[in-house]
Amino acid sequence: MNPSYSKNALVEAEYQLALATLKRTQTLVVCGASGTGKSHMAHQLHREYLGNKPWVVQHCASFEAGRFESEFFGHSKGAFTGAIQNYPGLLGMARGGSVCLEEISHLSEPLQAKLLRFLETRTYRRVGDTLDRPFEGCLIFTSQVPLANLLASGQIRHDLFYRLASFEVNLLALPERPEDWSDLFQTLLGDVESELGLVRHPQASEWDWLKANWPEGHLHGVRRLLIQSTLTNLAFSEISQPQLKKEQAPYLPDEGSLKADLAACEKRLLERALAQSRETRSDLARKLGISRRALLYKLKEYGLSEKS
Repeated sequence: MNPSYSKNALVEAEYQLALATLKRTQTLVVCGASGTGKSHMAHQLHREYLGNKPWVVQHCASFEAGRFESEFFGHSKGAFTGAIQNYPGLLGMARGGSVCLEEISHLSEPLQAKLLRFLETRTYRRVGDTLDRPFEGCLIFTSQVPLANLLASGQIRHDLFYRLASFEVNLLALPERPEDWSDLFQTLLGDVESELGLVRHPQASEWDWLKANWPEGHLHGVRRLLIQSTLTNLAFSEISQPQLKKEQAPYLPDEGSLKADLAACEKRLLERALAQSRETRSDLARKLGISRRALLYKLKEYGLSEKS
């Protein structure tokens, strides 16, 4: 039987266990160190089990204070100030697909209690509504730290731990499975190209260089390099010069979505273009291949100078 996820026997066995768990319980926890590909594995499991059904992802640290119930469960129009229309929430947006909550330890204890009640019934009620709705999709959680360690350090409630512990799988660190690097890098490039609407055709020598000089030793570093290379069409080795990596570091998050990384890259590129150019905004916009209006909007969005 050909592996469906990994060429490493241990990782493939864990993947098959995860797939069986997800199919049987519609719940899963993927644990692994930062940058080992937890979200990548979770998304692959979703695609293999549920195909093209919705995939909804949220990092637990990004829930607005006091708005977890509204963002997760949804709300009705008029439920609170600013609720100008009905909002389905993450659960409603899934529509039979999967909701992936990244880094569960970032949820406070009160929010963990609300999550636990939902896990026990698999039903939820939108804020301001009276209707209990069943959730028929999958719930996937990720964590950099095994659940038992979170429990020992007081980062997860005992009752939530016991609810989730039997659904936990652990992902081997990427440096320990080099046989998977090529496939993972190619998949990451495809995701970046799709998000950017650009195509990058690296030479074979570039892939060899990347495997020998893997930025930061995890997928976050590789993803950032691929974004930069696709945007600039520079070779991988040119992007990853030490001075460039040092320059980029404050602007590129170590965790988070591709959207956040792209925004950080875009801001940095605009700052560089402004610093190196004495052209008018119209000329600079043409050089960047965007309209003057779009350039001014981006400058305002990132808090950069708008003076012509």
